[in-house]
Parts: sequence; C-alpha cells; structure tokens
Amino acid sequence: SKVPCGPTIARVTITSSKQAAGWKTLKLADLIQQLFTVVEAQYRETRRACVGIGNFELSSQFLRFNIPRDVYYAKTSKQRNLH
Repeated sequence: SKVPCGPTIARVTITSSKQAAGWKTLKLADLIQQLFTVVEAQYRETRRACVGIGNFELSSQFLRFNIPRDVYYAKTSKQRNLH
C-alpha cells in the first residue's frame, strides 16, 4: 500500500538522516553531505508520487501536482524540475 505524502514528510526526513548517520556524531561537512543525500531522496520520492509511481501517493491537498506519466516523461529535465 502507498503512504500519503504531505506535511508530515519532514518528520520522516529527520529520522532518516539520523538513521543514515548511524545515530553518531558527524563532522559538519559529513552531516551536510548526509542531509543532502536524504533530501535528494525525498525529492526523488516526491517526483515519483506526482506521477503515481513508487511507495508514496499524493494526499488530497496536493493532488493538483499530479501529472500523467507520459506527460511528465515527455518534458525536458528543466521542465520536470519546474513542476
């Protein structure tokens, strides 16, 4: 089953970053890199939810961002990032 995406996604990011860091103290540069990786993954999952694939789906308040897969993949990379 898919998990709705919405405002609670930030809580998942914080937990994921702690898990990604192995719950240990990191140097600032390592922490920034780890957070960047987690945020990148969140953006990837969000884009996938917008086209109806992956483990998440858009909650009702974000359905306006839904786009058919064929329309999304017909766009250039720059156009996809603007969506």
